[in-house]
Formats: sequence, C-alpha cells, structure tokens
Amino acid sequence: MASRRRKWRRLETVLSSGDNAKSGWLRVEQDQRGDDFLRYRLLNSVCFRLNDPPDQSRFECLFSEVDPGREEVRLLWSEGEAAGFATVREWGVQGGGK
Repeated sequence: MASRRRKWRRLETVLSSGDNAKSGWLRVEQDQRGDDFLRYRLLNSVCFRLNDPPDQSRFECLFSEVDPGREEVRLLWSEGEAAGFATVREWGVQGGGK
C-alpha cells in the first residue's frame, strides 16, 4: 500500500482558485470532498472564528455546519480568491435538528 505524503499549504493558496476572473457570489456544489466546499469549511471554521468571533453580549453564536439538501453554500470570489461565504435556505424550510 503506497503512502501519500501530506504537505502543508498556505491558506492563501488553498483559498485561491487559480482563475483571477472568478468574482462575485457563486454556488458551491454540495460534494463535501470538493475544493470549494473545503474553502467554505476553512472560511467558516478557521477564518471567521479567529477574525470575527461571535460576541455573546450581542447574542451572536457560531455558524453551524450546512444542512445538505436544505441549504446551499455560496462563496464570495474576489479576483480568484474566496473571500467570504453565505449559507442560503429557502424561505419556510425548517432546520434539520441533528
């Protein structure tokens, strides 16, 4: 069985698509192994929590994981780099209650 060498990559490299023309809000495919879904997870779990943590005095909380089939994820692209994210749920659709 061959072993795969894992190597560290800079966050800027991971968030970059390599396509500098990519810009605006684009839908992320719900394949949880895809590069764009990884970018969403990094923005949600690392960047957001480190740079803009919730303020409990304002009753803010951490974003939960996306509920596949009920929500869609969109990335905000700026010159080919993922710069933000949003989760969108159809009006009137209730949460999954996991």
